[in-house]
Amino acid sequence: MKTVGKLPLKLLTTLVLVFLFIQGSFRGSVAVEVMSPTPTPVAEVNSFELFWPMVAGRTVEDPLFFLKRLKENLRGWLIFSPSKKADYSVFLLTKRVLEAEKLINQSRKDPAQKTLILAQGELAAGDKNLTKALENKDVSGDVRSNMVKRLNNLETFLKWFIPKSGEEYKSNLEDLLGKVQSMTGKL
Repeated sequence: MKTVGKLPLKLLTTLVLVFLFIQGSFRGSVAVEVMSPTPTPVAEVNSFELFWPMVAGRTVEDPLFFLKRLKENLRGWLIFSPSKKADYSVFLLTKRVLEAEKLINQSRKDPAQKTLILAQGELAAGDKNLTKALENKDVSGDVRSNMVKRLNNLETFLKWFIPKSGEEYKSNLEDLLGKVQSMTGKL
């Protein structure tokens, strides 16, 4: 008996014919519905998925937040390249934005505003170091692509989050968005 692989030739032929028959019989019975164009819904943005593995963690309300900031500052002092300092500032900016989101979602207005001010400080430091790095032609491809990815994710998130956050945060968040876009434009 002839075989193809481990299947007998007659069994294989029968299976192919049955498949073709079943497929052909369904083709004629499927109705095609023409849909009119509908507006594209705005995609829901999830900060956990967008910034994973980063999460808010401790916030300015936490009594141990100063230790987190101390660790971040010590780490920043150990970075000497302006481009890497700029990248680290964008990393910290992302953390501050995630912390602000957490506080805004918990309706913690004053701590959220304080966190947004810290975020603006990180953005200013990053922009200053990026300008210095660009003047010195010190921005490697890896650092550039890493920063562009983070800044693009921040832009996506802020565009989605601004209308959801409330009027009391709108000005600070729009200011952050504009500066993030400006910094991205430099890269």
